[in-house]
Amino acid sequence: NPSDGKLEGEYIAFDEDRSVVSKRKANDKKEDIDFHYEINFKGSSVWANAETELHLKAIMLSGSNVFAAGIPEFSKSNRKSALVVLSAIDGKILQKLELENPPSSDGLSTVGGKIIMTTSDGNVICFSNK
Repeated sequence: NPSDGKLEGEYIAFDEDRSVVSKRKANDKKEDIDFHYEINFKGSSVWANAETELHLKAIMLSGSNVFAAGIPEFSKSNRKSALVVLSAIDGKILQKLELENPPSSDGLSTVGGKIIMTTSDGNVICFSNK
């Protein structure tokens, strides 16, 4: 129920005032893939974004950003896995970083202003804005 302030999805991140989820949603186009993944956000603003073109494996809320990592959607299999940074204010994509290896499921964390991500091959990657 959209009016109750709750979100549901496959991956969820939240703090006291905000929630962000990723969920699989049926596609309206018959000639395209059957599903796509979208990110939904509720807090001081409410938005949905389906433009990542990723089958999401992890999502994280940190400061004014939402971080989402995933593998290419089925119809985009020629693309690489990626970490996408979105604005928590309006859902616009701020940055998309291609990854050499797929992210592990729920493999995002933050510490000391840095983003830590694990990949399916066992690597740990640290991202910093410096």
